[in-house]
Amino acid sequence: MKLFRLLGILILGIALPFSSGFASKETIVADTPEGELRLTTNISPSPVFPPSLEHNGITQGKVAVLVAVSQQGELIDWLVVEASHYLLARSVDNVIEKWDFDVPTLNGEPVNLVNRFDLTFESRGSLIDFTSVSSSINLMLGNRLKGPHAYGVASVKDLDSIPEPIYVERPVFPPELLRGRTAMRAILDFYIDEEGDVHIPTVRAADDGVDDQLLVAARDALWQWKFSPPTIKGKPVVAQAAQPFVFRALSVTSK
Repeated sequence: MKLFRLLGILILGIALPFSSGFASKETIVADTPEGELRLTTNISPSPVFPPSLEHNGITQGKVAVLVAVSQQGELIDWLVVEASHYLLARSVDNVIEKWDFDVPTLNGEPVNLVNRFDLTFESRGSLIDFTSVSSSINLMLGNRLKGPHAYGVASVKDLDSIPEPIYVERPVFPPELLRGRTAMRAILDFYIDEEGDVHIPTVRAADDGVDDQLLVAARDALWQWKFSPPTIKGKPVVAQAAQPFVFRALSVTSK
């Protein structure tokens, strides 16, 4: 089954209006150079607008979350990458595992997919309305949101130090996938959360002719890596990072 190189195809979506407790199943369709991408999502239960924010006069906010959906329609990973207030990020994090996803398809064939949902919150008394929109491919994830309670992804250059690998899992693959070549290379982008865990690994670049099974092996191995938590001024943050892999006949190395 084609992996979609780049395990990180991000699709354009449509506005999805909701009210608190209202189940909505919507289909997002996008035309790509590879063909038509389709993802149907049942976003229920909806996030709850934190009462403490209303109490402090905050009635609006935004959250962006990346989700990785397998070609079986299973939610295999997610990460909040932006939020105007960390309590809104927590509200989304509390419910997203219960959302249902149909099998993502490319031209009718199942694929693995990474998608970004941008949620805009507006509190109206005891109700919350929010619109879910999948973003453009330009994520601008190196920019931190402004505000004392904002939550965002940090750039590596802003960290106190480069996160160090604590545990490394090497990809396992049959040598015939190298197709007679001595080595093949790929670079994977990913995120390190406040506890040093890896999220949403996607393929940034790879040698021509790299078998998708090699990329899957690298992705699945990287998901198991553990890093020292990234920090800014001693405070744990989420950071974006990249890791090159070199696949060889007898071993695979990461540099």
